[in-house]
Amino acid sequence: MPKGAKKGENRFKKSQDENVSFRINRLKDHVVPEMKAICDHTHFKNKTSFLKMCTIIFNNDLPVNEKKITHRTIDSNAKYWMIVGTVYHYYFEKGYKTLESIKNEGLNTLRNI
Repeated sequence: MPKGAKKGENRFKKSQDENVSFRINRLKDHVVPEMKAICDHTHFKNKTSFLKMCTIIFNNDLPVNEKKITHRTIDSNAKYWMIVGTVYHYYFEKGYKTLESIKNEGLNTLRNI
């Protein structure tokens, strides 16, 4: 009986999902509150410098068995960017609209039809 992975099977899926969930929790619990505090007092000239600051905060006091994250990883992964991107858009995006304002705008246009 073969011990290897079957065709189309990922033997490491569980550990990969655990790594992603650890990073998501660390972004939510550690990075977002610190970035909110930093963004109240500073300005980042672009998205890349914002992401680099997020990675510095993320990698600070990281457990020994965890891999460091890069700014490109946060940018390219939609799950990570949804968490950190809300802070970026709230502070630095011109004309940023909250979900409530978008909903109200849509309802107003439907009423006018």
